[in-house]
Amino acid sequence: MATFAPLWALVPGGKGVPLAKVGGEPEPVGPMRWPVCRMCGTPMRFLFQLPHVPGKVDLSPYAAVYVF
Repeated sequence: MATFAPLWALVPGGKGVPLAKVGGEPEPVGPMRWPVCRMCGTPMRFLFQLPHVPGKVDLSPYAAVYVF
């Protein structure tokens, strides 16, 4: 039987460390402009964010990815 390893892991938040989260509002490290739809101009819906985790989710040089 095959064994599976996690592709990413939740990491504790701290000063300057974004959290992995789903829904709600993003928790950016710094200022962030909320994206809007190019077609209708309405604000996009936040889906999830993943933090940079060396060796797991390598987003270097960025702190996190925000998906809208």
